[in-house]
Amino acid sequence: MKKILVIGSGSDIAVELIKKIHHEEDAYFVLLSSDTLTKKKYNFLDGNFFFKKINYKKNLKILFFSIFKKNIFNEIFIFNGYLPKNSSDAEQSKSLAVNFTQPVKLLSLITDFYKYKKLKVIIFSSPAADRPRKINFIYGSHKKALEFHLNGLRLLFSRIHFVIVKPGPTKTKMTNGLKGFKHEPQTVAKSIYWQLKLGLDTIYTPFFWKLIMFFILMIPRKIFKHLNF
Repeated sequence: MKKILVIGSGSDIAVELIKKIHHEEDAYFVLLSSDTLTKKKYNFLDGNFFFKKINYKKNLKILFFSIFKKNIFNEIFIFNGYLPKNSSDAEQSKSLAVNFTQPVKLLSLITDFYKYKKLKVIIFSSPAADRPRKINFIYGSHKKALEFHLNGLRLLFSRIHFVIVKPGPTKTKMTNGLKGFKHEPQTVAKSIYWQLKLGLDTIYTPFFWKLIMFFILMIPRKIFKHLNF
């Protein structure tokens, strides 16, 4: 039976992705979330999981040592994301913490334990990291920093397969209030699942976002700076 650790299991995409994995595979899940109400979202697993509340402000070494001592995981998912509401110092600091500092600390704990073991780590970035835009360059810059860090880890830990997932705009708690078309979490989750099966290192989801970003990157800077999106 496959064992999967899900950090940030309260994510809307996380719930739909775990549903898909549960339907397709024989797997046992260890779920971590800062919200105890998250546990109710996983009733569909019929008890085939262990849930633990996580406090990111505390020292996580003891918690993760206990979890890793009892379980050898095949896959670890890290769901992390915060879209700042404005460019204030407080919002920038929160974005930096959630989108970069926090996941980097988690990755450090994971690689300390799994440096000599085979593992797949799936972590979430965004197409916003591909090119700065007026409306979300703060968010995108912190996601880009995370990607840069992951590329360094790929050089250090050859037995660990790091996968970067870049969802397009998705209908989740994080995007509440944002205008424009947004994908359903179920659509995004299904796309992530089949692309993981292909063994890709970087996943754009839905897949056509890879093409969209290709064209966005081709726009000359002199033109791009006048576009309001």
